[in-house]
Amino acid sequence: MAKSELPYLYGVQVAVCMEEYPNMFTLTAIINSQGGTLLNEFPVKKKYKAGSHPYLHSHLGPLFIIHDGSADLSAYQKDKMFTLFTEAEFIEFMLKRDIHKDTNENPISVLKDVE
Repeated sequence: MAKSELPYLYGVQVAVCMEEYPNMFTLTAIINSQGGTLLNEFPVKKKYKAGSHPYLHSHLGPLFIIHDGSADLSAYQKDKMFTLFTEAEFIEFMLKRDIHKDTNENPISVLKDVE
């Protein structure tokens, strides 16, 4: 993790797409402590820059959607801005600590500038 200089979820925007989720408090603590941002609402793609991705996860989209499979998210599966995880997949991702660092000199920030 770049010698712990950057939090593992730096640049990640996370939304939870579940009706009921008893582990929300724990998930929120994990995301916040690892530098991610938990969103209050489902992300609208037009608010984010195309081609962006998290600095430590250049192979993934910056908008992580954690779901339980009950909602139809097929429209987001092929969109490179979104990365879909079930709870178990997200936990596995966090435990693996696999890094694909962005080597660009000027990485694209995730959010568009607010005017």
